[in-house]
Amino acid sequence: MPKLPLFHQRSKITALKNNPKMLAFARYAILFLIFTISAGNVTNSFLLKWGFRDKGEDSSYLQTYSLTGMMNGTAPRPYVYRSTIVQLIKKGVDKIDPDVQAKLFMSITRYDSLRNSYFNGIPMRYWTPPVAITYHITYLLVYWTFFISLIFLFKIAKHMGQDYSRSLLSVVAFCFIYPLIFQQGGYYYDFFELLGLVSTAYFTLKRKFYISTFLVFIFAFNKETFFLVPLALFFLYDDKVGLKTKIFLLLTQLVFSLSARHYIMSGYEGNTGGLVEWHLWENFLFWIDPRSYFGFYNLVGKGVFTPALENPIIAIPLLIFYTYAWGKSENRYKFYFWAALIPVLCLSILFGFRDEFRNLSLAIPAAFLIALSGVSDFSKIFAMDENQESNL
Repeated sequence: MPKLPLFHQRSKITALKNNPKMLAFARYAILFLIFTISAGNVTNSFLLKWGFRDKGEDSSYLQTYSLTGMMNGTAPRPYVYRSTIVQLIKKGVDKIDPDVQAKLFMSITRYDSLRNSYFNGIPMRYWTPPVAITYHITYLLVYWTFFISLIFLFKIAKHMGQDYSRSLLSVVAFCFIYPLIFQQGGYYYDFFELLGLVSTAYFTLKRKFYISTFLVFIFAFNKETFFLVPLALFFLYDDKVGLKTKIFLLLTQLVFSLSARHYIMSGYEGNTGGLVEWHLWENFLFWIDPRSYFGFYNLVGKGVFTPALENPIIAIPLLIFYTYAWGKSENRYKFYFWAALIPVLCLSILFGFRDEFRNLSLAIPAAFLIALSGVSDFSKIFAMDENQESNL
């Protein structure tokens, strides 16, 4: 069959491009592809490194903060306070017909590929059909939770006036940085917390306060520190929202989140552990040691060592970028950033462990908002003239 003339081929391409439905499909297909791959890369690197924290002695395994200890409610405090979601999954699995459970378990154990990759520290005697199914559902939930978080980040970027390409690149850049906050540890509930943070921020920016308030209540069941989120959101409201409305929303969200906090912290008085773990002295020794600022971590993949966030390779470019972006940001985003950062920074100094930046996660939406102020001028921020480039 003879080839079409070149102008005919171009006319077909032009016709496809001018078709709004086809163009919309292409744009969404690109988003789906990139978000799918990005979410897979991030959750895969996280789970390969930290899994579901299933290492522990067989004799005391149920008293560890493994996913099994979480789903049974026997994990030590404060980790057991973050077990609501996985306990709900386990209760749902328990209601499945035993014959169906057995068939699912047979399908799972035929290869056990996920267990071999991500949660192989579970003693065999605990690897029962309900436990195996719960682990697999939680794994899928972690992935799709992060995928949805990327959608909200993209929507935030679009809301902030960024075009399609810059919004997409901002999300991709986020996916490069986000895994690096898990330098000292990480837990499955961190991904649920991220979705709560970015979704509440998005609906606050969109002035859909009923939805954001509902989400504050829902995600407060995931982690007992989520009650700090309403304190930060108070500064994210725009000037069109009156002071009385802001105070009403703050008090309502605090009541809801503190009620959820009380619920998830009740009934575990007999568990080992305490409300917090003190690491002030270890943190002091770490941050005064110059060697701490040149560390590398095996985070992204086995044998691939990436610089720590405090390493000059990352810290200096971030400092230059954020100094510029900070100057271009609106004051309410700056106030929102400090309101989110200061409480968790104080908690991290006392109770975090060394450079465990995941403890500062409440400030992630604010940091993303400020970064968006500098995205349009990224080339300008790091631009060099010909003489400077020739000296490199």
